[in-house]
Amino acid sequence: MGIEKKTLSAAIKQVRRDRGLTQSQLAESAGLSRGGKSLALVEQGRRSVSVKTLNALAEALDIPPACLAILGSRSIGTDKAATGFMRNLQKVISAVISAQTAVQTGPKQIAAKSGRARNRANAAV
Repeated sequence: MGIEKKTLSAAIKQVRRDRGLTQSQLAESAGLSRGGKSLALVEQGRRSVSVKTLNALAEALDIPPACLAILGSRSIGTDKAATGFMRNLQKVISAVISAQTAVQTGPKQIAAKSGRARNRANAAV
């Protein structure tokens, strides 16, 4: 298993968005540079993430660092079974993160978001 910059960057960005955080908010919470510029580079896949930074981001995102590392992992060589297992594990972790976010968000905020989406859709018609 190897952590790939592009895959990890996409995972960080997705979890950050799921959590409803801006780059600046996550960067500040993780103790990264102000304004989120270093996080922006990470999310673009232009900057590698140290173990220390990975741990800080995972803590700020409220997920275990191992889960973030797994989400950022690529295929395991030519072993189809191992690669399939990794992909399934990534799907499970993503589902758990989404469910956790939904629980933390609460029904009122979910309903408000649905209402805003409905209003935008109606306005577009």
